[in-house]
Amino acid sequence: PEAIAPEAAGSANAVAASVRTPLMASGDSAAPSVPELANASFSSAEMPAAYRFGLNEGLELHVGHHMYFELEFRSLDVARFRLAWELAFERHAALRVEALEDGTTRTREDVRPSTALDDCSAGCRSFASEARLRRARDRWAHSDPPGAPYVRHLVCVLALRLFRVHEHFSGLSLDAQSLSAAKLEVQALYLSPAMPVPRIAGFSFRDYVVAEHAVRTSARGEESLRWWLERIQTLPAALALPMRSSHPLRRARMNCTALRLSGAQWVALAARARVLGLSPSALFYGVLAEGWACWSSTRHFVLSILVSRRLPVHTSVSSVLGSYYSVFPLEVDWRDRAAFSRRVQGLSAQMGGIFQHRWCAGVDVLAQVNRLYGRTAQAALPYVLSSGVATSRLEGVPGALMHSQDHVYLCYDTPQTLVDVIVNPAPAGAVV
Repeated sequence: PEAIAPEAAGSANAVAASVRTPLMASGDSAAPSVPELANASFSSAEMPAAYRFGLNEGLELHVGHHMYFELEFRSLDVARFRLAWELAFERHAALRVEALEDGTTRTREDVRPSTALDDCSAGCRSFASEARLRRARDRWAHSDPPGAPYVRHLVCVLALRLFRVHEHFSGLSLDAQSLSAAKLEVQALYLSPAMPVPRIAGFSFRDYVVAEHAVRTSARGEESLRWWLERIQTLPAALALPMRSSHPLRRARMNCTALRLSGAQWVALAARARVLGLSPSALFYGVLAEGWACWSSTRHFVLSILVSRRLPVHTSVSSVLGSYYSVFPLEVDWRDRAAFSRRVQGLSAQMGGIFQHRWCAGVDVLAQVNRLYGRTAQAALPYVLSSGVATSRLEGVPGALMHSQDHVYLCYDTPQTLVDVIVNPAPAGAVV
């Protein structure tokens, strides 16, 4: 896409000038906020733009990106639940974004949360009520929201003190890390609507996106892209696992399988990672690479890794919700029969290199990978790793609401992806 939307041209020069200063090197730059352009359209963030591109029917594995959850609450005040989301929408502009047909994005003041109520309590889990629940799942589980808002809820009353909440979320507004932060804030506002919450910075996600596009063409962004262009010349082919069918891959419809690690298992894994000088995420990625290498025809291949690319363009950027994810190639070279821990340490060092050269857009790197492979419509790296271990959390937020819910069902679709593996911490352990 173009570097910035025409409507943002007035602020673009100021933003570009700020991010090209030496302050970028210290991580303490301050891209300007431009309040008078708050509702003007702007270029989409990196991953929302990629998700929209992935909807094209001519592409392999084309589908929109969304996540669908079903949660059961043993107690829920629906009016307070609605109010909490309304307060969150008022506070965070990123919840009110709308994707426009020309590929740009804008923030709307009139977007409000969508929370519908359906009484399925007749017969207390009767055939009729179960059918209504299945219809809700079928309607949302593998479909994209028709438009803003991109977070929607349907609350089904199952019994006197039992509620099923259907939650539909599109990646066109927030990444999973920001969604988690928003839900934690909603939890706090549900428990205490008058509870003091962190002040929203004047710097907005729109300001961030304009600054991030300028970073791509800055000296640091161009240096990172040159590093990647040299790096991908030596990469092996993408991971290729045995497939049931040789037919061309069309629209993706992913099935979700969850593996739960107990608290004791997760603590033991994290402790072992610390002994080896690794993060839990790196150790987890190494385990997955080992498993996939057993099924691959070669032990030298490339995966893609989802990373948070929240660049330090402003001192308040860490408090701004939005879509900051990017995806980069991750080389797995398991040909050496060295100890598993040594191989994972090498993988971890490579992850450090990815972080150091994140100043260019990962989607631009993957486009170059596709050109190198001679592909056009095929998925470049359809096996994806991601971790929510470092997910943002609000300090001092009580957990009563979260602890009163149970995950009943989860599914999500991601364009040009065959397998997307995520590890997330849970109240008692972790969920893969």
